Amino acid sequence: MPVIYALESSSHSHELFKITAAKEKNRDEVERALEIIKSTDAVILAKKEAKNYINKALESLSSIEEDEVKNNLSNIGQYVIERFN
Repeated sequence: MPVIYALESSSHSHELFKITAAKEKNRDEVERALEIIKSTDAVILAKKEAKNYINKALESLSSIEEDEVKNNLSNIGQYVIERFN
């Protein structure tokens, strides 16, 4: 997702597209792509969207009867949200 957001907002989107579309990339190209992505709000936006999806999933779990599977799924969602912070 961060690549998509960066492609939409970066002034270097053409360069980023060329790098990401290439079948083979060298270390310098990967580092440049990361620089471009980090120069935008792409990571922040992607994390925000991911949190929204996780929260929707956790809300959906509330209608399911308590059991080990539900608890594990809920724990995974909470863990991912915590990792974002």
